[in-house]
Amino acid sequence: MNVLMRSGEVSVTEEGGLIFIRSRVVTLLLFFAIGIAAALVFAVLSVAVDGPQPALGAFARWGATVLALVSLCFPVAAGWASAARRVTIDASTRTLSKGRRRWAFADITGIAVRRRVLLLQEVYAIVATVKGAELILVSGHTPKHASDMERAAARIASFVFCGREKPEAATAKARIPSARASERFVGLVLMIFGTVFSVTAGLMIPDLLLTGPGAGFGFLFWPVGIWIAVPGLLELLDI
Repeated sequence: MNVLMRSGEVSVTEEGGLIFIRSRVVTLLLFFAIGIAAALVFAVLSVAVDGPQPALGAFARWGATVLALVSLCFPVAAGWASAARRVTIDASTRTLSKGRRRWAFADITGIAVRRRVLLLQEVYAIVATVKGAELILVSGHTPKHASDMERAAARIASFVFCGREKPEAATAKARIPSARASERFVGLVLMIFGTVFSVTAGLMIPDLLLTGPGAGFGFLFWPVGIWIAVPGLLELLDI
């Protein structure tokens, strides 16, 4: 097995006449474990302080609930990433597949590494141009992985264009991948987290106030989630 690229999120390997692009879910499962451990700490804290400090105990119970709910999202994301984002490039059948979809090499007119600025940070993607549309094979990587991505893209191109002339004109006209998919994902995460935040806080600690020492007023805690969810909703609606 020849490892063409490996990062915390993805591995690109060549095995015989096949190239596999697999999502690595170790990071997501690690976040799940950390989240559950933190939820248990908050749960123990809620029991310890519930008697002498009921307000702090209620806050700790809310924290444990939110951490547990958010942590459960990570195994779901890991399962989705393993199934939907796996790419197989088969030299024997001359096909490229991603998830359940498959394309013939003849439909592919370009393989390239593209650069995009997302949230003030450079990110790089390996992109295939398929029937005039763009298919992201590897995405979301920082400049330190750029050279490995170039090497992996070159090897993928050698598979795809073996035995036929590479259509340089089509490759040159390929569009830079849109960041909308990543932006919508961020918006979805913000909307879900903000909604869970406000709903659970409104049910469990509806009277908790954000205030300072000696202040005669304060702001309700539970609406903070609305301020988190609204930007996410606007991002999803492309407003």
